[in-house]
Amino acid sequence: MKFFIQIFQDAIEALRVSYKKMNPFCVPFAITSSAIIAMDLMGPNYSISSACATSNYCILNAANHIIRGETDMMLSGGSDSATIPISIK
Repeated sequence: MKFFIQIFQDAIEALRVSYKKMNPFCVPFAITSSAIIAMDLMGPNYSISSACATSNYCILNAANHIIRGETDMMLSGGSDSATIPISIK
């Protein structure tokens, strides 16, 4: 399976040709890489963007899900990087 960033980049390139050629998985992969895990496990999935404090907010929100009894386990963390040509043009 292709790495999700490559799928996203391929979808953007296909979009330049026609919207009909765009990969339907482009949107979940563009939102956050955790979409892959959430689709498999049917768990909560959302993206938090608050600059350098993002990882802290992610961990706090994951802990709150556990404290409220909404889930037994959470995977959380954060990073940010412009790693594909479309993101740095």
